[in-house]
Amino acid sequence: MKYTDTTWDFIGANTKQYTHCYHSYPAMMIPQIAARLIDSFCLRKN
Repeated sequence: MKYTDTTWDFIGANTKQYTHCYHSYPAMMIPQIAARLIDSFCLRKN
């Protein structure tokens, strides 16, 4: 059985935020992925 995690699908999201609308290239990391990784793995200070 294959596990599919659809929470990483950003279908319908604006993936051209910030400077991503100026140049398109195949290996572009969309802002939503970077934001999720930062939120998930950075320590928060109180």
